[in-house]
Amino acid sequence: MIGAGIGTSGRSLYGRGKYLNMNIDASYAHSPAHHIGIATLSASACAKNYLKDLWHLDVCGSTQRTHKDITDQNSGHFSVSAVRLFTSAPFTHHHATVGVKRYFATSYIQNQLTFGIETIHNNGLFSEISATLGEPLENTLVTRKSLSGSLRMQAWGKPLMTSAGYSAAKGGKLFGVDWDEKTTSFNVTYQLFSSVTLGVGYTITDSTIDYYDVSEPNFKLRLTAIEL
Repeated sequence: MIGAGIGTSGRSLYGRGKYLNMNIDASYAHSPAHHIGIATLSASACAKNYLKDLWHLDVCGSTQRTHKDITDQNSGHFSVSAVRLFTSAPFTHHHATVGVKRYFATSYIQNQLTFGIETIHNNGLFSEISATLGEPLENTLVTRKSLSGSLRMQAWGKPLMTSAGYSAAKGGKLFGVDWDEKTTSFNVTYQLFSSVTLGVGYTITDSTIDYYDVSEPNFKLRLTAIEL
């Protein structure tokens, strides 16, 4: 799989302790082995609102369209999350969230609970853990639970990030056959230069329908815009 992408982001202040983050991204990927092209266009916005005593309220939304050679898929979400900042030890700071999300797909709508915690450790490491619980839907393959984590550090003077994830989807039916999937992934990215990042990873999807089993590596080269 090879591809390229472009994106832009911005931030707008609209009050004391209140600001809006916005992102727009577009990408295209092509699989020479399967002769399939995938074009993706996405946009997101998140309003960050300070309340009091290190409590915040985040209101976020996104939309995404993915076009393949023979299919079009639309998805998006709207979420509201409570955020708490706190310190557990000297020079160890946390950003904890709990929220509700309404996920919109082409053929269904699902309610989800989300949890997350980001930590700046006293040794300079940055870690992130997030989890999602989704409601079951009849005869529809949906994410019932997911867990992911990442760790960022400095290696040879450059940023290094490792991440891993697991998700379980259930509830699908295909020609009367139960369709469940479990997906595990692992990725490592390293910033060679200020504008060049390399990544390598592996994804395994174990499906009750063998046709949808996946076991494949992925490689990434990211070129960041250079400001003159």
